[in-house]
Amino acid sequence: MNWPVLKDIKWLSFQLASILSAVIGVFLAIGSNSYWVLFIFLSMILMAIGVNRATKLTK
Repeated sequence: MNWPVLKDIKWLSFQLASILSAVIGVFLAIGSNSYWVLFIFLSMILMAIGVNRATKLTK
């Protein structure tokens, strides 16, 4: 990874939000709550947005 990506606040917030929503989704799945699918899907969307932003920053 390049330094511009690591110091970008938006990229960092997308990655942290993605990780947190994935963790919440796993805990909801363990507790047999049906909302876990929503959090996992949100995590995948946030990760895709973060990867897209990192790609734009490195070009």
